[in-house]
Amino acid sequence: MEKIPYFKQKTTWAGVAAIVAAVGGFATGTLQAAAAIQMVVTGLIGIFLRQGIEKTK
Repeated sequence: MEKIPYFKQKTTWAGVAAIVAAVGGFATGTLQAAAAIQMVVTGLIGIFLRQGIEKTK
């Protein structure tokens, strides 16, 4: 199976989008700190879990 670079994976970009949305939501006051942190952690989990799975193949 061909390994795809991390910057070409849709999962990576979805995680980055979640992080950007969380920071933007917190900065504008739309999100509370707890919700923003939860979104950032979820985005990071998506990115790094995908990378970990890719390395095991």
